[in-house]
Amino acid sequence: MEFAKKNNIKMVETALGDKLDKWFEWKHPPYLLGGGVQFTPEEIAAKIKELYGDDIEPDPQAITFYIRDKFRPDMLKNVRVALTSANAIAADDGSIVICENSGNISLITRLAEKHIVAVGITKIVPTFLDACLVTKTLSRINKVSQAYISIIAAPSNTSSVQGKSVQGMYGAREVVVIFVDDWRKKAAKENLIYKDLLKCVGCKTCDFICTASRAFGNVFGSRYGLGATGIIREYIHHGIEAAVKAGLFLCTGCEKCTNWCPVGTDLSEMMKSLKKEATNKGLCPPPLEEYRSKILQDKNPFT
Repeated sequence: MEFAKKNNIKMVETALGDKLDKWFEWKHPPYLLGGGVQFTPEEIAAKIKELYGDDIEPDPQAITFYIRDKFRPDMLKNVRVALTSANAIAADDGSIVICENSGNISLITRLAEKHIVAVGITKIVPTFLDACLVTKTLSRINKVSQAYISIIAAPSNTSSVQGKSVQGMYGAREVVVIFVDDWRKKAAKENLIYKDLLKCVGCKTCDFICTASRAFGNVFGSRYGLGATGIIREYIHHGIEAAVKAGLFLCTGCEKCTNWCPVGTDLSEMMKSLKKEATNKGLCPPPLEEYRSKILQDKNPFT
């Protein structure tokens, strides 16, 4: 973002939920699916009046159509570079597979001169069939329509003029894939606490059945998202103190996340390991420390 500002690059969020979060200056952890669901139609209609001076009915369909009519024409004319992630990338042929329900991703990736895909190396799967299976699994688990599945194997091209292949017809002229390693290889090589997170396919449904998320809502999570995955990522990037502040000890240890995970990611064990590290460093909340002391000293937490 800082680079974009310094170079006068205008960045526009096209996802409706993320756009709403930006309008309302949402500071809490973002909802990973159905972004913006925390705002009522009345609040959104009032915000549109405040920002653009337009009166609209506080109805989901009216709001959706207003935003489509307001911002889609600008997207059609002014997209230069599309920046996306991906749900899976096939190692055998390099295909990029992206699923969505709004159509904003498929639209901008075809309108842009350049499409940049920034994706973690854990999204690489052996074959194109594996990539399709991962993507379809996500749509079934999330119970989201996933109206669009984009398969991008190359920049747009044509061979219609004398059979010569030319890149850059109606779609992107250039597709760039940036693989992000960051913590991933290190976690695998050094068998770190969060190594099991490498299995995660990003379906984000562990938060749906999380006891702590149901009890505490947005308090249980970090800048990287709600629930255990958000707190573990906070630990990866900012350390154990940051994880504690994000709500580490709100986790009840119920293990619902582990039992639910479709790929067997043991989130509960990772959270348990983080709690041990925090406790050893004196970061355990006082009430829990008192409870722990009674167990160790008196063999009874209720004395």
